[in-house]
Amino acid sequence: MRTITLAGVLLVALAFHGAVVSAQAIFVNPGVKLGYTFGDKGGFTVGGEISVTTLPVNASYFLGGLVGLDYCFGAHRTKAHLGLEAGALGVGVDVGPSWVSQVGKSDMGITISPFIGLVLYPYYSTTLMFHGDDIHELGLWGKWPIPVVNNINIFD
Repeated sequence: MRTITLAGVLLVALAFHGAVVSAQAIFVNPGVKLGYTFGDKGGFTVGGEISVTTLPVNASYFLGGLVGLDYCFGAHRTKAHLGLEAGALGVGVDVGPSWVSQVGKSDMGITISPFIGLVLYPYYSTTLMFHGDDIHELGLWGKWPIPVVNNINIFD
């Protein structure tokens, strides 16, 4: 499973490179999240993220990369995440490595987060840990797209 996930991340990275070169629009998207992590080491989770997304020329999909940091109050756990994201029509997925630090120990895993929406994104996230228990989370992202490059002409 983890090998298949890594192969998927590499394929998205290759597609992302071509999309940036031929971008019709590029956005920087800062955001905050409020979620709940399930399990006996769970609790309310807050975090922040910044992503860069691109809309390739003549495409109805987006591709992007992100960096995020969150904190789970119940487990006293911090998670840093790098991800690649892709989607279309308000539905997408983010996949990438995460570094988890919890009282006296650290670990790594692969996080997969499907989401839906525009500006407000309900999401589910699972982090498949290399050692230890996996992390499951449900919540809401609030992100605001700031155009950096915008060659979209809605009158074409």
